Amino acid sequence: MKYNIDMKYFALTLLLAFFSLGFSLEQVYRIQVSDLKRAQIISSQLEELGLDIWGEKPSNGGFAIDVRANVEVSPKIAALKFVEKLEILIPDVDFLIAQERERMANAQPKAFFDEYQTLDSIYSFMDDLASQYSSLVSTFVVGKSYEGRDIIGLKIKANRGATKEFVFNGGIHCREWIGQATVLYMANELITKYGSDGNVTQLVDALDWTIIPVLNPDGYVYTFTTGGRLWRKNREPNSGSTCVGTDLNRNWEYKWNTGGSSNLPCSDSYHGPSPFSAPESKAIGDYLGTNAARIGGYIDFHAYSQLLMFPWGWSEDLTPDHTDLQKVGNSAAAALSSVYGTKYDVGSIANIIYVASGSSADHTYGALNIKWSFAFELRDTGRYGFLLPADQIIPSGIETFEALKVIAREGVLSN
Repeated sequence: MKYNIDMKYFALTLLLAFFSLGFSLEQVYRIQVSDLKRAQIISSQLEELGLDIWGEKPSNGGFAIDVRANVEVSPKIAALKFVEKLEILIPDVDFLIAQERERMANAQPKAFFDEYQTLDSIYSFMDDLASQYSSLVSTFVVGKSYEGRDIIGLKIKANRGATKEFVFNGGIHCREWIGQATVLYMANELITKYGSDGNVTQLVDALDWTIIPVLNPDGYVYTFTTGGRLWRKNREPNSGSTCVGTDLNRNWEYKWNTGGSSNLPCSDSYHGPSPFSAPESKAIGDYLGTNAARIGGYIDFHAYSQLLMFPWGWSEDLTPDHTDLQKVGNSAAAALSSVYGTKYDVGSIANIIYVASGSSADHTYGALNIKWSFAFELRDTGRYGFLLPADQIIPSGIETFEALKVIAREGVLSN
């Protein structure tokens, strides 16, 4: 490979880190390659090295892969074939985590959406909404997690004769805190602005809404423990392995284990021993399957990379509804961008990031015939990644709500 000025600077930075920090520093690196195919090859190699891939997305006419690694491993990353540019995206991951924990520990009492909340706090907030707006809102238990926690959802029903239901959830990958926060923010908007905001009132009258902010409660609780902040999977032990957890977004039945997932229990993309083997994915899968006939739309909210995606994830082939999904996706991304200028890329999952089988959006579209099935990757594009500061919760909620309303109007309610 060609070692340009960027690579020389990178090598010097590594040497300084080696001598000053004793090989203990964890960083996030951005790998730039020319195209998606080469990115997929590098991603497989990173997986073989046991590294934590944070994000993958189109970038600068090519493709960027963000990966967390100890500084002593970084020369192996730099040596991978097809790497055109390598830069340090986050110089010290542990410092950001410590900064986040200190902020949360020392925070003065403030509004709910000014800070990330514990699972207990989220569930209390949902109970309060159901109590305060009892004629509009109720809570329900979707199912139980592996460790026995309730997976709790909100139902918003105006009793105006709606024949369609719109379902969205967050937190299937528990470290993506902005997902849980944004989903709950949008639920709060639908509830508290009903009757006073004409657009919201129209949507709540026309659709029943089911919202599950924390689909992976065991994992979410674990991210609040020392050393657990960057956990992705659920917390179910794997038979025959010391490694814990199944990737709940590779565990859905439709096209399970057909590419873009791992059969290694230690992998962050481990698909589990069989479809819907994880109690959390099975619970939401059962709910969606039972109610599929009236569900007009489904969205799974993730972070990060600022992407608005739709099926297929299991294949680069285009669905019969690709043109419609692209059109509505583009319109939703434009509405989101109109608020603060935040830019989202729009496209099918396999063609905009990577092949990923056994995902929620593929299952709702392919197995349950829910045409308007989407997956978001929320803020940011990598400066903070999964450690997004809390002062971005409300802006994320505001702008994403504009996209949600477009998908509801132009997609779910259009046919």
